[in-house]
Amino acid sequence: MQDVDYLLDILSRNNLNLMSGKHKQAYKICLCAIFLNTITGRHYTYVQEVAIKKAADIAQYPRKLLNTEQLLKELSDIVNRSMRNMHFKIVLSEKTVNEIIVFFRKRLHELKEEKISLFPAKELDAFVDMKKFFSSASISNHHWIQFSLLGRLTISVPECFIFNDLKVQWNLYIDTRFELKQQSGKIDSSKDKFNFHKDPLSRSKLYTLSAIYRILIILSVSFVESYLYNLFYCIKHDNSLNKEDIADILCTKKVEDTQIVELVLFKIFPNIKNNLTNIYSHYKTINKYRNRYIHASSFLDPSNGKSELQPLLELSDDKLVDSLQTALDFVNEIDKQLPENLKLLFWKYEENIQFNNFEKIPLFNSESSIDKINYYGV
Repeated sequence: MQDVDYLLDILSRNNLNLMSGKHKQAYKICLCAIFLNTITGRHYTYVQEVAIKKAADIAQYPRKLLNTEQLLKELSDIVNRSMRNMHFKIVLSEKTVNEIIVFFRKRLHELKEEKISLFPAKELDAFVDMKKFFSSASISNHHWIQFSLLGRLTISVPECFIFNDLKVQWNLYIDTRFELKQQSGKIDSSKDKFNFHKDPLSRSKLYTLSAIYRILIILSVSFVESYLYNLFYCIKHDNSLNKEDIADILCTKKVEDTQIVELVLFKIFPNIKNNLTNIYSHYKTINKYRNRYIHASSFLDPSNGKSELQPLLELSDDKLVDSLQTALDFVNEIDKQLPENLKLLFWKYEENIQFNNFEKIPLFNSESSIDKINYYGV
């Protein structure tokens, strides 16, 4: 399948300048078809191969050998139908075609130069109804969208990245914990226990388990923080809210997660404050516990007279489950009570996760768009 350089070449002005009239129009509409396949995750499919070959054929054929009128009608009908299915706000026109090609070219240049292409939704909002395209009322022009040849357009949500990392680490924890339980289950004597803790494989797994444990504690709070910062970002860009009482903090360059909760969320939505007081208080305890991992030190903790190193040595399933469940429930409860346009968990497909079951969490949605695409079909 053709790479970024090839796509940039067929989209280049030098290539387009070799054609004119309806011959050029047909070629440009074909480029739009390639674009539509790309943003719906069909770049590495037979459908895209056909579209790219069609563009190459149009470019190579002499104008006199092409039935351009018929070709234009066929291509226009196909692309217009696809645009309607993808919730484009506009029909095919010379202006639309030119704007799509410019946008497509810009995204490909970003991929070539930076390996990643992220753009604010407002750049595509002129063409597409983004809420319908992504099937979410929460999508607004300030959201960031990722463009890639490997899949369809994707809303880039910070807390989603953190939660995906958390799921991966949790599944590793489950595997490692199970393997250690199998090994330790064979201990029948003091000698067995001595050999278990001396065995390099057992020690390796114990080190691994403790490392994953600490990572999960950190990720649990990072998930909440990333959600709150994203919510803060969305509130700043939402013009439907009365934000007079929080105007000062919205202008603050550096804001803490607790400030977002207490000085923004609770002020705009006082009902949420009433419903979240207990879990928020517990979250702050989890946050403090997490900080011992982030700021590891040998100092004495004046609140309990113990060394601040102590949490680094802990390996408690109950503490881990409590931290993970509190973080997840806290975010879920906030999101549940927000107005529709501020609900940020539209990406989340897992239902009712209970960490105390010690079960693995699916790493991907089996109902996602890529699972509905057939290599040979649409």
